[in-house]
Amino acid sequence: MENREILRNVLNQFFLIFTVIIIAMLIINRLTAVDVIATNDILMALFLAALSSLAGIIVYSKKDPKRAEALIRSVIHFIIVLGIYITLGTLGRWINWAAPFEVALWIAIFVAVYVIVSLIDYFQTKKLADDLNTKLKQRYGS
Repeated sequence: MENREILRNVLNQFFLIFTVIIIAMLIINRLTAVDVIATNDILMALFLAALSSLAGIIVYSKKDPKRAEALIRSVIHFIIVLGIYITLGTLGRWINWAAPFEVALWIAIFVAVYVIVSLIDYFQTKKLADDLNTKLKQRYGS
């Protein structure tokens, strides 16, 4: 993958992650009857999205990775992003370590956001691959 393409993917991931985080924050606020998202929370979400999208660089490879290698990279990425989330959640006082249920809830929210972002990314990539394959078939016939 070229540097320009990696940069485009990182920026795409940043906007996708940030959007899903903000939507999750809005849903959580509605469920907890909180009417406002604090500026500090938005800045932390922005920082989390930036670091998470940059951490995504480890999943890119110059050659197509084997299935096992791609899985290992994905697990490493998940662990790194979870570490970033827990660190920022602690610094931003999003996570109350004295309440185990609350910690479990925040980790569940993280997993849900991570899965949603991964699914959106998967379907975007699949659509792009299908479109390219269709154009190749039209051009070269088969």
